[in-house]
This record gives sequence, C-alpha cells and structure tokens, in this order.
Amino acid sequence: MGDKGCPSANNSKKGEAKTGCVCPYCEGPVEMQYPFCKACQATLKACQKCQKPIGKEDEVCPHCGAEIE
Repeated sequence: MGDKGCPSANNSKKGEAKTGCVCPYCEGPVEMQYPFCKACQATLKACQKCQKPIGKEDEVCPHCGAEIE
C-alpha cells in the first residue's frame, strides 16, 4: 500500500532498488498514503490523473501533463 499512486515503484527489475515516488521539493522517497514528505515535511498533493506527487504551485503535472485544478 505504501506505493499507492506510484506505479513505477512496482516496475523495478530483480536486483534493482525500487525508485517509487519522489518529493518534488527535496527528491526524497515518498509514500503517497501520507499527505507530506517525511524527509522535508513539505505538504504534498497528488495529480488527479496519474496520482504521482506534485508541487503545491504546479498548474500542470510534470509527470503526465494533466492540468491541475
């Protein structure tokens, strides 16, 4: 459940580290079940289309290009 919203976290090959989601502020690992980054304590929101973390001021998702409402 910790990788919810981060499909790339489940696509690692055997022997490779999971990449998962990263904080758009500090690039630390993010578990999307929490509304903040544990590393830098930034409040996060997720893109409604791809569910990856985005910055508070983003108007367009940097991952999928969807407009943020």
